[in-house]
Amino acid sequence: MLMMLARWIFVGVLLLLARHLSLIAASLPDSSAPTIVPDDRVSSKSWTEPRDACQSAKPAVVTIYAGREIGAGSIIDADGIVITSHHVVRGARQIWVKLLDGDRHRGQIIAADTENDLALVHLDAGARLPTLPLAHSVTQPSNESVCAIGSPLNQPGVVTTGTVMGTRENGDWQLNLFLQPGNSGGPLLNQQGELIGVARSIWESSTGENTGISFATSLASVRRFVQQHQLNVRRDRDSTHAVQPLSLFNSLPATDGFNAQRFLNQADSNSRSKQ
Repeated sequence: MLMMLARWIFVGVLLLLARHLSLIAASLPDSSAPTIVPDDRVSSKSWTEPRDACQSAKPAVVTIYAGREIGAGSIIDADGIVITSHHVVRGARQIWVKLLDGDRHRGQIIAADTENDLALVHLDAGARLPTLPLAHSVTQPSNESVCAIGSPLNQPGVVTTGTVMGTRENGDWQLNLFLQPGNSGGPLLNQQGELIGVARSIWESSTGENTGISFATSLASVRRFVQQHQLNVRRDRDSTHAVQPLSLFNSLPATDGFNAQRFLNQADSNSRSKQ
């Protein structure tokens, strides 16, 4: 009996010793495994800053309802001037602009640029509105963290983060940014919360799937368009106490677009370019 008890005690001691040795081995570094050294130059803050900037910018972003189309836009003048994509409002005979607080106002197209897919819409909210500033530098922010705000699937104020990948031949910026129908016309923002582009379209696979690559009208095109029409808008407001709408139905072409891309307005889910 004593021999049996001694044997069990011996086995128990061996098991405890083996477990202790295994814990020691597990705590030692593996010479074959790579050593990961934190890089102080890259941090999660570089990704949270654009999202924080977008959160602060939300009050200046609107949802646009133009017929069956749904898109987004940015208030760039406190008197109610909104910049958006032209294809969102193209051909619409009635436009409604919804603010973040849910208030809706009638909108009027006052300027359009079909080549760069831009439009200015005016709404009379009866009060001065929050605005988004345009960035000063028009150079491409390569590999910089950016964010977009839009109304995908009619959900206002949705924030998406990504990076600028490059510039296309037509001057648009190519983005590593997953956008959806309802994002068209919404702002692309830098880490300072400044507008650096307008969401335009996405790249689809041959089967019609969203690849996660999207495109935005660049800040250079946005700034030229705004500067070109800003004086006319102010002159009209000063002389008539109202912004004069621009009639698009007879003067502008009905379609525009470019290769293998789909516009992001809500109802135009099957439109492809024919350029």
